[in-house]
Amino acid sequence: MIDIHSHTKYSADSEQCPRKLVKEAIDKGCRILGFSEHLDYDYVVNNVDVVMTDVAAYYNNALLLKKEFNNKIILLCGIEFGYDKNAEEYYKAVSKQYDFDYIINSVHLVEGKDCYFADFFIDKTKEYAYTKYLEAVLSSVYAEFDYQVIGHLGYVVRNATYKDKYLYYKEYSVIIDQILQAIIEKQKVLEINTNINYDKTDTLPDTEILKRYYQLGGRLVTFSSDCHSAERVCSKYRQTINTLKEIGFDKLAYFINKKIMFYDI
Repeated sequence: MIDIHSHTKYSADSEQCPRKLVKEAIDKGCRILGFSEHLDYDYVVNNVDVVMTDVAAYYNNALLLKKEFNNKIILLCGIEFGYDKNAEEYYKAVSKQYDFDYIINSVHLVEGKDCYFADFFIDKTKEYAYTKYLEAVLSSVYAEFDYQVIGHLGYVVRNATYKDKYLYYKEYSVIIDQILQAIIEKQKVLEINTNINYDKTDTLPDTEILKRYYQLGGRLVTFSSDCHSAERVCSKYRQTINTLKEIGFDKLAYFINKKIMFYDI
């Protein structure tokens, strides 16, 4: 198993001990585990600035854990940049300062608010909110900072307040195709993220969008539990791999020192 998206106490939304996460991953049979702590520039929740990740402390701890567990599991040191056009220069500087194995480029903020939270949807129609989110994702694909992976496409549905919150491909096919084609053209990796509890899908993006990505020629995918606690590491791995095989995918991508590697499934 491989899981390249995880969070620990170095992210503001997790209290997980990194070492315990690694041990849990080993116990579950994970062969490759990637840390990918949050780094969201100028991020505010409920009018309160969220403390940014201490990147130096996180990075140094990840290197120590790599050495400690080097004969039991391959540990990767990545990071998750929360895309914002105004943050591009900052992210450029951070990516040059540290030798991350990979960078996940994720959209959290839309029109200045994290679309994870219910207040983002106040006074917005579903069409407006989802279109604005997808436009932000399309913009993120063309980010000027170095990155390897596009994170959790479909994030906007996680806590959407609409009666039917499902993001139907047919309703947004034009812009979703633009996103997928841009990912393919730029040779970026599409993350398959299992951090969603919703009866219509087990992954972000959903199976319909994954099929369309494959149909368009996309072959670069990776698996991510996006876990914030040890018990969720590699969550839904087997069923996700079965779905990928049914579509036609035969490998997962990951990165070591920004060099793409492949893990057969």
